Amino acid sequence: MAMALASQFASAALIYQQPFTGSSASSLTGTAVTTGTGFWSDQTGRFKLNGSVAGVWFSSATLPFTPTVGNVYTMEATLNASSGDDWNQLYMGFFNASGGDSTTINSTASSWMGMDASGHWLVNGGHEGTTAGPLTFKIVLDTTETQWKSKFYVNDFYVSWKDQTFITNPTISTVGFGTQSTTGGTISNFSLNVVPEPSTYFLMSGGIAMLLLNRRRTGY
Repeated sequence: MAMALASQFASAALIYQQPFTGSSASSLTGTAVTTGTGFWSDQTGRFKLNGSVAGVWFSSATLPFTPTVGNVYTMEATLNASSGDDWNQLYMGFFNASGGDSTTINSTASSWMGMDASGHWLVNGGHEGTTAGPLTFKIVLDTTETQWKSKFYVNDFYVSWKDQTFITNPTISTVGFGTQSTTGGTISNFSLNVVPEPSTYFLMSGGIAMLLLNRRRTGY
């Protein structure tokens, strides 16, 4: 019973969620995220509330985010880069930059993945496969060890050969999306979740076990 109760607390907690079901006429600029506490930064106004992205050179849309050491974070979204060629990319990731120029976003990316308009999906810049979009991408950022790690998934396929272990842990200040070149496309079903560090589970389950034991001894 103790482990069952502890497992309820071990489930992921939602930090941000944006389904992108709003108006195609309204930019994300300055709007509050649907679930969570934060406002979108989209300095070019090309990212819309319905998830459409107008083709423009180097644009981005981000939310403030700083990871807490000891947690595991999962970012997930469905992307479709719908116009252009290999150079036209729509991507998501953890960054050390605010919204605006994705040249800055790209150069300070900690972990990122996405797709180009030719159907290639990319992880940290490398072309790793070809699948027609839309595609659901997932990045798992693990800060529980001394050296942080990231894992990457495309449509729940684990891209194991792109596992990332940081030599120097990055400074992350935002999470969100970027474009390279004049990519048009769509974004849907964005979420960012956190699972607390494993030691918290053991402390919690141990505390629950002691509580149940004391109740049994006292007859409650």
